[in-house]
Amino acid sequence: MPRPTTLGDAILLFAADTPLAPIYDLAHEPGVQQRALVLRTLQAIGRDDGADVLFPGAAGTGKTTTLKLLLAVLDDCGISFAVGAPTHKAAGRASESLDGLWPVTTHHRWWCGSAEEAIEEGEEFSDDLHLGVADDRTMSERVLVIDEASMISVEDLAAIRTVAPTATIVGVGDPHQL
Repeated sequence: MPRPTTLGDAILLFAADTPLAPIYDLAHEPGVQQRALVLRTLQAIGRDDGADVLFPGAAGTGKTTTLKLLLAVLDDCGISFAVGAPTHKAAGRASESLDGLWPVTTHHRWWCGSAEEAIEEGEEFSDDLHLGVADDRTMSERVLVIDEASMISVEDLAAIRTVAPTATIVGVGDPHQL
């Protein structure tokens, strides 16, 4: 069976009992909970209502494996997404965990931009420049993945919602941290 190329086909695939391992070249068939989590996320994306979906779990529970599967499905279906983490170190670790297949940045860049962008626009970069949400900043991605979501503050989430009010936010993290 080929990989789905539309969101509707992906929802049907994950709702059925079709084995996913041969379709996605996985070493192991996803568990019932992993499959249900991807299905619930795809359904939330289909509603296009800015839903939040959590991928909670302690270390070793399959969060990264499930996320890689979700991102592969989004890629196949042409659904735009961005992956962010709260710190540069966490972004680097997330990129490693995702085998470098998708870019990962700090989620602060989503609403603040970067020092490079500020300099390109002729602004002098300082720490004060990036305290608030840039007035002209918007994101077109339909899905925003936040790795280490247990580290995100209410203020950060509000800033993300300001620049991407209808994006589906997927928070990945260990609820036992912090």
